[in-house]
Amino acid sequence: MGIGVLVMESHSGMGDKRELRGKILSGVQKAARFTQLDWVREQCMEKLGFIPFPGTVNLEITEEDISTLKALRKEEGIRLIPPDPQFCESKAFPIVMGHIQGALIIPEENVRVHGRAVIEIMAPVKVKDALGLDEGDYLSLRFKKI
Repeated sequence: MGIGVLVMESHSGMGDKRELRGKILSGVQKAARFTQLDWVREQCMEKLGFIPFPGTVNLEITEEDISTLKALRKEEGIRLIPPDPQFCESKAFPIVMGHIQGALIIPEENVRVHGRAVIEIMAPVKVKDALGLDEGDYLSLRFKKI
């Protein structure tokens, strides 16, 4: 079982270093479509500095970190704004995973397909392959003030 570390740089003043720990889960196979929409790719490049790989990595946050996740959901983040109201707005938080940059993505609550303890990460590469991780492995996310 592997363990990886993500460093997240908050642009919204999250403050002190905070950490989240989560287990990699398989997803519902809907994120690939979202990450490949033209407006998502353009805004990710403009606002986050990368074009996302099709799909996301899902992490189920540990019980002891749920309060930190709740606080994160209240943060402003970087808004990914759809040009068409049929799509939802999401907020992103930039992260660095070793040599890989990425973003933690939080969609609007009314379209969330996962439980409240699950978060999604996107990056320009297939994260699990790049970090040598599998479903069931744990990943630690460390938030870092800029």
